[in-house]
Order: sequence, then structure tokens, then C-alpha cells
Amino acid sequence: MFDKRERKIYIKNLLLDICIGWKLLLVLACCGAIICGALSYVKNTAKDDRLAYSRSFFTDMQLYNIERAVANYQMLTYYRHYNDKSVLVKQDFLGRERYNLQYFVSSQDLETDYADSLVSIYREYITNGSMAKDIIDELKLDIKQWQLNELIIYNQQAQNNINFDDSSTVITSNDQTISFEFILSDGLEAESVRKAISTVLDKKCESLQTISSHKLVKVNESFGVYDDFELTEKLFEHAHELANFEKYYYETTTGLSNDEKEYICQILEKEYDYDEQDLELARKLLGVKEESGRSLDVKSIVLGFLAGLFLGTLIIVIKILSSDKLYVADDMSSVYDLEVLGVVSGDRKKDAISRYFYAKKHKIKNRTKVVDRIATRIADECKIKNSDSVCFYSTCGDSAVISLICEKLKTLGIEAIYTDDLKVIATSKELVITECVGRSNYDDMASAVTLYRKNSIDIIGSVVVA
Repeated sequence: MFDKRERKIYIKNLLLDICIGWKLLLVLACCGAIICGALSYVKNTAKDDRLAYSRSFFTDMQLYNIERAVANYQMLTYYRHYNDKSVLVKQDFLGRERYNLQYFVSSQDLETDYADSLVSIYREYITNGSMAKDIIDELKLDIKQWQLNELIIYNQQAQNNINFDDSSTVITSNDQTISFEFILSDGLEAESVRKAISTVLDKKCESLQTISSHKLVKVNESFGVYDDFELTEKLFEHAHELANFEKYYYETTTGLSNDEKEYICQILEKEYDYDEQDLELARKLLGVKEESGRSLDVKSIVLGFLAGLFLGTLIIVIKILSSDKLYVADDMSSVYDLEVLGVVSGDRKKDAISRYFYAKKHKIKNRTKVVDRIATRIADECKIKNSDSVCFYSTCGDSAVISLICEKLKTLGIEAIYTDDLKVIATSKELVITECVGRSNYDDMASAVTLYRKNSIDIIGSVVVA
């Protein structure tokens, strides 16, 4: 029996075999990438579902910290958006006009509880953005309510000495006056703003008559200039508030676990209308590297691809090492001590890439020239041994290649016979063994060579079909 240890498998041939099997490698690599990518997607999907309903996974203290972090981030994004989109920040107000107004709330019931609330109602109306909304509707402005509201500055310290139109002076308390200024930004004219403010305040006064009969008396109206010091102070205040809140948010989320941080990101993404820039800022501040949710993990896909390549390579190597078929032509000489007369390309159908590496492995050259060279060598050997015929035998050869060699030998005056009849072979003076790579069995070849040598049959050499 043939012992596989007699074979010599060189690293170069092994690498060429791996290249020949590139289709298997590609299929397994793609399958590995698809499987690992699908698993990562399913894993992230399961993780996403777990996060969506994971309040039960956290303690009350953890939920408190999570809710506080979400609320703090809402305030942080408010400050950031305000700083990014603020009219005061975006425009240069140096030298801009500002419209100063002061009203006196005149009512006979000013001493009653109902009348006392009127001033507070007007102040709230001015400071909470309601007046800004009414001015936008009145002037049909294309501006956000909060952007216009920041142009309205309520003055806590109003003048106590109020001059009426008849030049008389009334000494009154701040509790009876409302005083504010309006900064004129781009697109806002002084006259249109003055009319709009007068209109919306008149409507507000009319709507409050049910609380107390009163009227608003304009006691001061002037235009000033917004100086550089005031603007710098206001912008510095915005920037300082933003920086402080970023620091506070970072300090309050530093001790959170990774699950808590991921759950915060999930809440911000699912329950609040934040854009990708805001969500990315949240992940950055929280230190969450990967975005939770349904996504394909590129790392898993690459690892799956590499795993497929490794598996394909392992299959090819195991197949070669465990095979009992003829591996390379050199085995005929190293294992059976038979001279290799030549290697002829067979009729196997292969793609261009496989053919290239296959030819490199088996050193295949032009088929016609190789057949001519083999036939010439056989004819020379027959003439040396005074023989005019030769017999071809194969355990699993390529009859088409043998026929070509036989036809060429006839032109050289040598009779060639292809047979597996042992009686015919026994009567033959010369013998050429023809075997095929990947098809001829080592044990069958060993039995045939041993039999012919015991019967003193002269074996000229071997022809290998690859």
C-alpha cells in the first residue's frame, strides 16, 4: 500500500492550490460576512428592543439619574440652539436703535386685589413671549417667537417721576408701571414696531377689562442707541451660561453606567425630536462610542469575511493532505522512481484565474510542443533498445492525450498500443505509464508498477496529464 508520508508537499504548491480554489474561498468568505453581519444586526435589534422597554432593568435611583440627565440635556440643547440661532449673536447691534417705552397702569380700582394683579399680568405678557408672538402676527414677520422675544428687554427699575402730556409730574411706585425696550434688528422699522406694540397692548388692555376697568397711559417714549458695552455683556452672559451647563451636564453624567448612558441616548432618539447633530453631541458628552439601534456592525462583517477565508483555506489544505490521488507530476519520480517524460494539459474546463495558477503549479506549456517532445523521447528510447513498438498503460489516464502521442509516434515509425490487457503488456518490450493528476490513485499505481517490475517489463517512463 502507498504511504502518504512518501509524498513531498511544498509550500509553493500548497499556496497555488489555495489560489486555484479561489471560488470556494470567495463563496465561504461572503457567506461568513453575511452570517456575521446578520447576527450583529439581530443582536443590535434585540438590544434596541431591550432598551426601548428597559425601565424595569434599572433601580429607582438609576431612573432618577437617567431622567435628570435627559432633562439637563434638554436645557443644554436649548442653550446651544439659542447661542447658534440667536438674533443678538448673529447680528451686529453696535450703534443700532432701541425703542424705549414706559406705561402707567391707571385704574380706580388700583388699590384692590384685582387691580394689583394687572401690572403682574402685563409684565408676564411682555416677558414670556406672548407679546412677541402677537407682534409677529401683527407684522407678519418670518422670525421665531423666541428670537423676537430676546429683542424685548423688560426694565425692572423704572422711573418714578412720570411726565404726562400736560407737563405735570406724578410721583408713583414701580408697582404701577411697566417699562421695556425693543431693539431694532434687521428688517424691523421703528414706525412699524411702534404701531404694532401700541396695537397689541391696546388689545391686551381690552381683554383685561373684565378683571378691572383700567387703561394704559404711555408716560415715556424715546429712541436710544444700543452701545457696545451692553451687547458684549449680554453675549458674554449667553456664552457663560452655555459653558456652565455643559460642565454641569458632564459632572452629573460621569458616574453613570454604560447601560444607563445607552438608555439615555435611546430616550433622546425615540421620544424627542433631536437631529443627528444633537444626538451625536449627547453620545460624545456621555462617552458612548457606538450608536445603539438597528445597524450592521462593520467589524463583525470583516471578521466574518476573514473567518470564511480561513475556513476555505483549511478545507483546501485538509483535502490535499487527505487525498490519495496523484498530486503533482514529481510524485511519479519521487514515489515510484519513474522518469517523467512530460506534463500534458488535459481537457478540464477551468476559469481563466484557475487555469493560470494551475499552469504555474504543474509547469504546463504548449500542448502540441509537449506531445511532440514526449513522442520524440519515446522513439529515441525505442531505437536505443532496438524496439519498434511501445505499449501505453494507465490506471486513470486521458485517452485523448494518449491518442495524440500514438499518432505522433506512428509518424516516427514506432507502433504504439494503448491497452489495459496484462497479456498484451506482458508481451510488450517497452511500456509507458500515463496517469492523470487528481484522478489516478496512488495505491493502484503502486500495484501496477510493482507487478510490471516483477515481470521484468521495461518501463520507459511516465506521462502525466494535468
